Parts: sequence; structure tokens; C-alpha cells
Amino acid sequence: MADTELVGGVDTYPLYKEETTYATAVAPDTHWGSETTIRVSKTRNLQMIHGVADGTDGGQQPRTTLAGLYASQISVQFSPISFAHLKHIMGAVSGTGSSGDPFIYTHATKPASLTIGHMINNGTTDSRRRHAGCIARTYTIRASEGQAPQCTLEYITGSSPSASTTLDSNASAPTGSEYNFDGGSLEAPDGSAITNVIDSVTVTISRDAKLYYGLSATAAAYTYGRTTYKIAVTYKYKTDAHWTNFLGQQTSLTTLATYASMALKFTNGASKYVDFVFTTVTADPHDDNDVLNEAFSEDVTYTAQGLSITERTS
Repeated sequence: MADTELVGGVDTYPLYKEETTYATAVAPDTHWGSETTIRVSKTRNLQMIHGVADGTDGGQQPRTTLAGLYASQISVQFSPISFAHLKHIMGAVSGTGSSGDPFIYTHATKPASLTIGHMINNGTTDSRRRHAGCIARTYTIRASEGQAPQCTLEYITGSSPSASTTLDSNASAPTGSEYNFDGGSLEAPDGSAITNVIDSVTVTISRDAKLYYGLSATAAAYTYGRTTYKIAVTYKYKTDAHWTNFLGQQTSLTTLATYASMALKFTNGASKYVDFVFTTVTADPHDDNDVLNEAFSEDVTYTAQGLSITERTS
């Protein structure tokens, strides 16, 4: 069969595997969930070298093109079935996922790197692309009215990809079904349900991932800097509760009104759930949305100082 145009997700598939040694590629063997998009952006950061005029060059056009630092950004969007992928951004996990010993994802200083594979199954010549040394930079999970939760993980790497015509074998998706929007709930503080109709909620975990190259075109090491947690919620207005909470931030420039905790929980059937519990949660900013003949709504973004996530899979 001749090589031809391909269809994403039919003739292609992405996989990942945690590395033992940074940027030493391993054979990827795991799906994130039900993936819908993988985007890989690569650059050589070319340098255009100019110089003063000589006998053949007028000094204005580039004289030489040199390669700079290799860098790649990889974004994977998927519907979650399990939440094992949270280890990529949080860094640490304990437990077995059972009722008495659920998985607990907590913040670690330096999450492990991954090899991400992008497999392209062509008619004659297949293409296996392994991207080693991938480190997670941003994670989002978003749920909205009538829409199942969607996750996006963004990674960076400074390691050049390895290529082959022998594909890594495809793997089965995580066991179980995808989560749906109707299993979601939001509490502030944890244990006290918010009674407003919630149009949408988006959680973003951002980590300041840094690559170090030295005198090389590819990255030799990495570290992490600051971590931030944000929860963006659109409510249908019901009372002044959220407005009053936001106004509490105005009492002092140094003393803020906070929720001790905020919990976003998704359930999936009788025995599966994931529970994001944020601590020391502050509202800022707050927007009122008042549109003719539309329900009055509020957009509130919260910033948290800590996060622990519990998952039960059985």
C-alpha cells in the first residue's frame, strides 16, 4: 500500500512513559485518556549572521545561517478516564486507587521527565517519533454545562527527537469510561456546597519549567521554579455571596479574606471519583456579566496556595 494522506487518530496515536534518566528515551506505552489532539511545535532557533561589507557582501544581507538551541513544545488534549497523568504536573503520588487507599497526588519539587511518542502509521513507510526529556509546564481541566471534562497538558523539551520506521506498539486506553460534566460539584470551603448554577469551571496548574543547555544545542538538565494554582468559575448570580467574598479582599492591602479550602470533585459511577482540594483560596478578579435578556452571571478567578488531589479508581 502506497504512502498517502493520513487521518489524525485513525492513522496516528500518541503514547508516553516516565523516564529513569532525564532525556534518555524509553519506549512509550501509555495513553493519557481519550486523546483528541496532539500538537508538536519544534524550532532550531536559527541565527542569521551579518557582518560588515567585504569584497562580495554589502553588509546588509545575512552572510551565514547557524542553528541555535533546539526547543519543542508538545500539547496533548484528552477526555480523562483516569488521572494518572496528574503525576506529570504534581510530581508525587501515593496509594493504590482503592476505597481504603486512594491515589493522592501531591506537589513535588521536580516531577520526572517523560518520553512522548507520536506514531504515524503510513501505507509503506511508518514514522516513529520519540521526544525524550519532556517536562510538564501547564495542566488544565475544564468542565462546562453539557460538555464532558477536557484536560490539556503542555510539555517542553530541549532534546532532539529520535526517528524510526518501526512503530511503538499501541496500548489500550485506561480502564473504564470517560468522566462526564454531570458528576461535578464545587464546594467552598470544602464540605460546603456552592448553590449557584455553575456554567463552567477551569482549573489551571502552572509550573515554571526551566531547561539548561550549556554549550550544547540540546538541553542537558532541568529544574522547576514557581507553582501557581488558579480556579476560574462562571456562576449564575443567586445571592451576593461571591460579590461579598471578593469585597472582603478590600479590607486591607495586607490582610485578605480567604476560603480555607475549595474542593472540585468529579464522580464517575459508584466507585470512581477525583477530588481537587485547594487550600488558602483568594478571589481576584471578579466580573459581573449583565446582558440584555440573558441570565445575570459572575466570572470569578481564585488563586490557591496549595493543592492535594485524591483519586479512587475502584
